[in-house]
Amino acid sequence: MLRWVNSSISRKIGGLSIILLSFLIIMIIYSMIGLQQIRSEMIELAEVDTPLTEVVSEIELLQLRQHILIELFRQTNHKPSNNNINPADIHQQLESYNQHLSEQMYKASAIIESGIEKGRIRFKQEQHQLLLTSMNKLHQVRLAFEKSFMASIQAMLTGESINWEHLEQQDQQLDDELGKLLNHLNALTVSTAIYTEKHESNFMIMTSILGVCAFVIGLYLTQYTIQYFRQRITQTRDTIHLFRNAIEHREVVDFEVDNNIADEQDELSQFEHELKLLLKQFSHEIISRDEIEKQLIELATLDKLTGAYNRHKWDEQLKMQLNLASRGAKLSLLLIDADHFKKVNDQYGHEVGDAVLIKLVELLKNRLRETDTIFRIGGEEFAVLVKQTEHEQALEIAKLLQTKIDTYRDASLPHFTVSIGITSYQAGDTTTDFFNRADNALYLAKANGRNRVEVI
Repeated sequence: MLRWVNSSISRKIGGLSIILLSFLIIMIIYSMIGLQQIRSEMIELAEVDTPLTEVVSEIELLQLRQHILIELFRQTNHKPSNNNINPADIHQQLESYNQHLSEQMYKASAIIESGIEKGRIRFKQEQHQLLLTSMNKLHQVRLAFEKSFMASIQAMLTGESINWEHLEQQDQQLDDELGKLLNHLNALTVSTAIYTEKHESNFMIMTSILGVCAFVIGLYLTQYTIQYFRQRITQTRDTIHLFRNAIEHREVVDFEVDNNIADEQDELSQFEHELKLLLKQFSHEIISRDEIEKQLIELATLDKLTGAYNRHKWDEQLKMQLNLASRGAKLSLLLIDADHFKKVNDQYGHEVGDAVLIKLVELLKNRLRETDTIFRIGGEEFAVLVKQTEHEQALEIAKLLQTKIDTYRDASLPHFTVSIGITSYQAGDTTTDFFNRADNALYLAKANGRNRVEVI
């Protein structure tokens, strides 16, 4: 028991859930069995006892009509001059009654025999069998009475005397047998109804007991789960609150974390442990936020279309590199302009123009050194800061780039070329002087026919 109390939350809740589920399964199985028994009883009532009662009631009604017919026959025999009833009509009516009685007797017997044969009669089979025997006896008595009554009608038609005493005895015997049949049927119906009611009562009591047990277990499980989770959530909330205060005061929080936490510890304890580890690690990462911000700023300085650095980065790098050049470092500048770029946009559309610029930067990066930096300073104008390089080396690099671009072919892009202006750092250059010389060289390349390199 103590081991279960100290076990994981999933094991605790799982154990209680299994007990609850077991009660529910037992209740469901018991309900299914009880409902099946009640269903069988209802089927027996619906398909056997109720139809049988209707048939016997019809037999009783036919028997009453037969009594009336006998009384009419008696009056016809005693006072033939005062009656307008023809004995032949009585004979015909008797045959009709006998036919209906035979049909109802056969129907009643068929109901019982079919019920026994098909297993519909599962309760009080002995009483049903006794009822069938009583019905067969009633049928025999009825046949004997029918024979005597027919003989009496025939005797009246021929003028012979009628043995009324014998006929009345047979009629009384027929009534007695019918009474016995009705008594048997009533006793059977009442017995079945009492049994069914008792079974339903037991079923409801047992179902209620199982339901109450399941409710109590479910209530305890719910209360235990809510209380446990509330306690654990409070502890976790305190941990997060401590971490938030450390962030607000720019402090590094150091949680006491047990690295030897047991595997069988409950899941929320493990979650709290992992949360403390996470917050501890995250608090240490706060000190490197400036570096992350610096990286984000660097990403923000890239041109979104081509991947080259943008104008903001150009201004920053130009000042920095000229400052280094003023201290003795070598520096050259290549200004590159895509020739007739406006015609490309006008003829092929801006999407193709963008693709040309993307490919241009890709070709430049493939031929430049890792230390060289490419900037997009205008729509189709690019600048390359070539470090530790003077006129001759810069001119060689520029011609290589111009030739590579001129000879490049792509079926999905129109042919394009570039004009390049070159300058190198001269003592005392400002950013304006340095840039203007390269810009004048680029202007000269364009004026001399484009797709060429000029140096100033």
